Amino acid sequence: MRYGIIPTRLTERLALWFGRVPVGVVDSLLPLVQTRSLMAAVRLGIADAIGTKEVSAVDVARSCNLDAGAVDMLLRVLVSAGYVAMCRGSSQKITNYCLSSLGRRTLLRGSPLEARGYMMWNFVQWNLVENLEELLQTGRSLNLHETLHGEQVWHWYQEAMLDVSRIAAPIIAKLVPVPAEAEQLLDIGGSHGLLGAAICRRHPPMRSIVLDLPVTIEQARAIARRAGVDDVVEYRAGNVLKDELPADVDVVLLANVIHHFTKDEAIRVLQKARAAMKRGGTVAIWDFDRPSPDAPPELVADVSALYFKLTSTSQVVSGDEYAAWLREAGFEGVSLKRSLMAPVQVLAMGKCPHPQ
Repeated sequence: MRYGIIPTRLTERLALWFGRVPVGVVDSLLPLVQTRSLMAAVRLGIADAIGTKEVSAVDVARSCNLDAGAVDMLLRVLVSAGYVAMCRGSSQKITNYCLSSLGRRTLLRGSPLEARGYMMWNFVQWNLVENLEELLQTGRSLNLHETLHGEQVWHWYQEAMLDVSRIAAPIIAKLVPVPAEAEQLLDIGGSHGLLGAAICRRHPPMRSIVLDLPVTIEQARAIARRAGVDDVVEYRAGNVLKDELPADVDVVLLANVIHHFTKDEAIRVLQKARAAMKRGGTVAIWDFDRPSPDAPPELVADVSALYFKLTSTSQVVSGDEYAAWLREAGFEGVSLKRSLMAPVQVLAMGKCPHPQ
């Protein structure tokens, strides 16, 4: 996948062909303003003000107590980005706006690919990426979970993780093997619990325990209620690096969490997971798959690797390394699975060999 300049007019194609476009300027400015426009549309209620209607910029500005001229400029940016569409009102002198199909799928509450939480979380990420130069100069990463302060920031973070998980949930539920008559899943660092809940829904009457940091628990419960998974998920506050794990579980899930651990920490967590599992139980790591050094660069995979190097005291590793960690922790029958619907992520799994 690439994210770049896409000409929409013949003159633009010709300018690109003849090298007359200041590509460096375009690449460094346009994505910046487009991203911030999407964030502002959610934060200031502009997307909600449009909803499923056709409205003018003046109507939106009046509803949100904003400047009509600036709102019109922002809406035109979002038309170019594909999230908003233009449609003529009853008067040909007035331009009305509505959400495009992409906008309706992503910007409305309860939509299939809702990304509202992620766009609010972007206000935090906006500041996090300012540390990239320091990472490059010193090799020092941020510890994401120690940099987050305040209920609002943690709420945005968990809402963003929910948005990210909507696509992954059915994929993971289909790929993770569950022992017959399984009753209990442990979702380590599972926040909202959607991923573990998807596995439980596929294998009733299994239920999920989310083990996460104390600061996340109350907000996670509220998000789970809104997502409709609170009937199969319960929450326990704890730190997997320090606290004992619930015993006699059939499945342990570590989804998008193990990249926060060093190798030694990851193996220690996996050993603790094995000690908490029943014989024949499944451990599943779902995480980003770091490209091998000799693989062609790929934007999504390589941006993900750099981002987690920046924001974590550890980093994303390859599927083969996840598999090696599982074997070192004592799991058997280790395997890797990938999905065409999630090409930059990998599922590494193993079986618990004997009772602990």
